[in-house]
Formats: sequence, C-alpha cells, structure tokens
Amino acid sequence: MSRIEGSQLALLIRGQLNALRLSNADITKAARKSSETQSATEVSLDSREEADSAASLQQRIGIAVRSIPPDNPGRKRKVLRVFLEAVLLQELGENLKSDPSFSTLVDQVQTLMEQDEALSRACARTADVLLAQAYRATDKRAMR
Repeated sequence: MSRIEGSQLALLIRGQLNALRLSNADITKAARKSSETQSATEVSLDSREEADSAASLQQRIGIAVRSIPPDNPGRKRKVLRVFLEAVLLQELGENLKSDPSFSTLVDQVQTLMEQDEALSRACARTADVLLAQAYRATDKRAMR
C-alpha cells in the first residue's frame, strides 16, 4: 500500500468514525444540508439510507466490541480490527467476508496503520471511542 493509499484509507476511516459519533438525527440533518440541491424526495431517501447504514454499522461494531473480554490484553487492537473489518466490508462489499484473503488484507492494513506514528495514535483514539460508545449504548439500554 503506497503512502497515498494509506492516507486515503485514513480519511475513509476518519469519516466513518465521525459518522459513528453522530446520532441518527445528526446524520439525517447533515445529509439534508449537504443535499440541498436535490429534490425533497431524494434528500429524504438519501438521508434515511445514510442514517440506516451508519446505525447498522455502529450496531455491528458495538456488538463485536462488547464481545471482547475486558481483561483481554490485546483488546484495543482487536477493537480496531473489528472497526477496520466493518468499514472495509461496507466500502468494498459484504461478499468479501467469505473471501479467505480478506483476513490477510485486514492484517496488512492494520499493520501498516500501526507502523505510521500519526495513524497509530489515531487508531488508539478510535479504539477508545469505540469502547466508550459500545458500553454507553449498553448502559442506555439497561436504564430503559
């Protein structure tokens, strides 16, 4: 992976993380705002699809993150891997899940990201955010 491709991947991942940080309402507002030139029907459909996609991604990541035991010494690295897998599958297609080389691809991407100092710090922050979100969602459900 070249430096440019790594930067593009980092931008994609940052974008996905930012989307995960937004609530469904915020995602809908942002989509509507950026699509002001589209018809009201197109905006509504696009917003709903984007919100559904982000919510689905967030839910899948949260379930997988909560399944990693808190005392697991490689927990943050595993959390990041869950995130990378989810983002790559969303961007490249769910059919890759059954491809035996997909796991190798994820390993290579994660290793390259961890070797870059700035990306490594961003990876650690991403894992922290994902852990906090996963357990915050659980706490909210328990309060209902």
